[in-house]
Amino acid sequence: MNAPRIEGHVAPGFEKVVDAMASNFDERDEVGASAAAFVGEELVFDIWAGEASPGVAWTEDTIVPVFSTTKGATALVIQVLVDRGLIDVGRPVCEYWPEFAQHGKEGITVEHVLTHTSGVLRVENYQALVGDGAFLNDLDRIAEVIANCKPDFPPSAYIAYQAVTYGFILGELVRRVDGRSLGTVWRQDIAAPHGIDFHIGLEPGEHGRVARLIDAADPTEEAVQFYLSMFTPDTLQGQAMMVSRAGLAAVADRANDPATLTAEIPAAGGVGSARAIATWYAILANGGELRGRRLVSPESIAAHTAERSSGTDMVSMLESRFGLGYALPTELTAYADIPTAFGHSGLGGSVGFADPATNIAFGYTMNQIRYPGPTDPTRAGVLVQALYSSLS
Repeated sequence: MNAPRIEGHVAPGFEKVVDAMASNFDERDEVGASAAAFVGEELVFDIWAGEASPGVAWTEDTIVPVFSTTKGATALVIQVLVDRGLIDVGRPVCEYWPEFAQHGKEGITVEHVLTHTSGVLRVENYQALVGDGAFLNDLDRIAEVIANCKPDFPPSAYIAYQAVTYGFILGELVRRVDGRSLGTVWRQDIAAPHGIDFHIGLEPGEHGRVARLIDAADPTEEAVQFYLSMFTPDTLQGQAMMVSRAGLAAVADRANDPATLTAEIPAAGGVGSARAIATWYAILANGGELRGRRLVSPESIAAHTAERSSGTDMVSMLESRFGLGYALPTELTAYADIPTAFGHSGLGGSVGFADPATNIAFGYTMNQIRYPGPTDPTRAGVLVQALYSSLS
């Protein structure tokens, strides 16, 4: 397709990023997207283009579900509460949440959850809960279900990506230590003070701004077939992601559901803009402070982004590396070639990261889900390459 007009702001010297975004529309099936980056405290570009939904243009205020890119925001909530002395990552989760100790989970620490080494991957009989908006919006019921989960592996035995349980465990942990829900802490203590248009639990009055996600364009493509065959209700991988009987090919409809948008799903339910994602990572890229407002300490950033786990992930079956909730560079990430970066990506393409070595923060969102093959550049990766090449 011909690239639509790229809207927004680009600082002098960063025009390559506009060309990169246009190439995503021309060559990589982009439908609607936004991208933003900070260098230091300067927002060097904040751009968007395409359609948010059929016949509706993507605008400056468009927000979109970003799946597991949300995990980076959740990691930041935990980091803030650790800085306040409310959470010790070395302590067992059950010391804060006694009911979690069921089925041999008493040795699982907060760090195990943050590093995807807890072994708690699956929710029994989850198919009855998939698409159940009442369940997703009932934090007490979620806590009861998650407390009853049985581990697949002993803690620290493997890296095994907690696609959904990561957020529900940490969400209840936050409620136990703070009294507020994780989405409320995010909104009141991080998003609102820093002007971050990102939501873990979106108010119904904001739903009109949300771009409509579109499932992977060509299910016959080899890369798509790989994902569709691997993530099914009959595999450990698919069960960890709570894939419905309709399969991964129908994931967009679940994310577009108003009940899902409203729910607090701290592992995969965040809704926001590229500018918002870049802003929270800009705080971390600049020592924990942005525009005169401090959120966390430099020492906290170093502690939370140091490697805590690495190895072949039992869910993705690829190499993974994690700090305390933040994904470190591997071939899975759009920042694979930036050794000092940390962040998180989401199913189908979205991503955010910080690079403290260059004081760079980046965010990318889109509505067309895409699963690129091993030699096919990601849309975010093309933008990141243009960003870094603009610095030289």
